Amino acid sequence: VAATEGESVNVPPTRFLGYTAPVAKATLLEVVRAGEDAFLVIDQTPFYAEMGGQAGDAGNVLLGGHLVHVVDTVKDRSGRHLHRTDAPLQAALPAAVAGAVAELAVDVVRRRAISRHHSAAHLIHWALRKVLGTHVRQAGTSKTPDRLRFDFSHFEALTPEQLREVERLVNDKVIDNARVET
Repeated sequence: VAATEGESVNVPPTRFLGYTAPVAKATLLEVVRAGEDAFLVIDQTPFYAEMGGQAGDAGNVLLGGHLVHVVDTVKDRSGRHLHRTDAPLQAALPAAVAGAVAELAVDVVRRRAISRHHSAAHLIHWALRKVLGTHVRQAGTSKTPDRLRFDFSHFEALTPEQLREVERLVNDKVIDNARVET
């Protein structure tokens, strides 16, 4: 979301807590409306915002006794995480006022699926460089819960043998089950 209606210039960037916990309590700063969409802006969040081809988190926010479904999280130019809801807030959230306490919970199953695709992208890139050469560069990705797309630069299409070798290298690393750290 490049710009949103009523974007507040005095709201600081959102503090991201998602590397340490998938749940958090926070404070609602404002509700931003952009066309038909409504976004919650919260002072801190465990929700990862869409970035680098990786889909933003989804999950739930309990706000004023109302359960709100977050279907996507994006960042605006000022660094605020915008939690896009699945319903107009006028009807769903009469208690959505600045200063309200929000209880946030990321959909962990969905996030883990996206994380697997993120790790797979790194493995694919490594294997392509091993098989084709260090000139291979990632040229874009899309990592969602149910799909990974990995674009890369190379001089020609992979041969069936090269593709099998890339698959073998990636599968060997997956089978190794090495510890992954952020």
